Amino acid sequence: MAFPIIETVDEGSTNTAGTNHIINKPTGTTDNNLLIIILDKGSTAATINAHADWTELLDENLANGLYIAYRWATASDPASWTLVTSASTRDAHI
Repeated sequence: MAFPIIETVDEGSTNTAGTNHIINKPTGTTDNNLLIIILDKGSTAATINAHADWTELLDENLANGLYIAYRWATASDPASWTLVTSASTRDAHI
């Protein structure tokens, strides 16, 4: 049985509270790579507005709540996605 391999990772953060949070596509992403976002929201409770490109697994409406979502990469993917929060907050994501 072959085990999954992490091909590449992109990390980032929004250090000034806001409602737009940019998630960059990792360098070297190819078709059918599994993309996963793990985002920790700052000290303000907020939710992420639904994003049609991603399948949401978790969206905690808590201070320091987590957001986890995934999608399969395609050739037409943009270089980044903007996630919008319901309240102004900071984030750290991978």
